[in-house]
Amino acid sequence: MSGNMIPFGERDGLLFQVDEVANGLKSQCTCPECQRVMRQKGIKP
Repeated sequence: MSGNMIPFGERDGLLFQVDEVANGLKSQCTCPECQRVMRQKGIKP
């Protein structure tokens, strides 16, 4: 893991910032560049 932190993820063709989605895999976001599933470390429980 490179340690890079991506400030947004993609879901359903839309970009979301970390504070707009749930934490962990509940965010259902992917990396816009490589399409890998992202585990969000956002603010919301």
